Amino acid sequence: MRADPTEWLLESDNPSVRYFTLTEMLERPEDDSEVEAAKEAIMSSDPVTRTLAAQYPEGYWIKPGRGYSPKYRATVWQLMFLTHLGAMRTEAIARACQHVLEHSYRPDLGLFSAHKYATGTIACLNGNLLRAYLHSAYGGNFGLMPMCQTWEIRGSLHLILGAAYGRPTFSFTSASVSAAMTRARAAPSARTCQT
Repeated sequence: MRADPTEWLLESDNPSVRYFTLTEMLERPEDDSEVEAAKEAIMSSDPVTRTLAAQYPEGYWIKPGRGYSPKYRATVWQLMFLTHLGAMRTEAIARACQHVLEHSYRPDLGLFSAHKYATGTIACLNGNLLRAYLHSAYGGNFGLMPMCQTWEIRGSLHLILGAAYGRPTFSFTSASVSAAMTRARAAPSARTCQT
């Protein structure tokens, strides 16, 4: 590719790509009018509306339970996909977060698990779900901050989030993780959005 792709990435036909181009590449703030318009457009985009329409009222997709299987179709995957699309907080997403916490989170390990055994605590699953909760500013609301702080103290949170974001692990510093945790704590709906 010889030309600058920015103009193409900013086209309105894919609001998720537009949103992430504005915020990640062009470093526009969340309160920028174009960023806000892209976020609103994401919520009415076909992948987001179809995904949310397939959700059961109790907060799960496909079947109740841990939500890992069938792979790429069950609850944890839909929650991760919505995060990757840049979906904003909604009551439906709050129900999904609550369902995953009730069925997939192992407080004894401080990790999410694909099944009831400790061997199901896959790093990328944990990184992606933690990213989903932090992105949605539900981390503080659902009590995941102690887990984040534990992983940060162990020096492994940046590795787990690096796997989730698909970036080199050195791009996640203690400061960037702390900033994500601070955003999650400060979000007004993180304290008020209950199911």
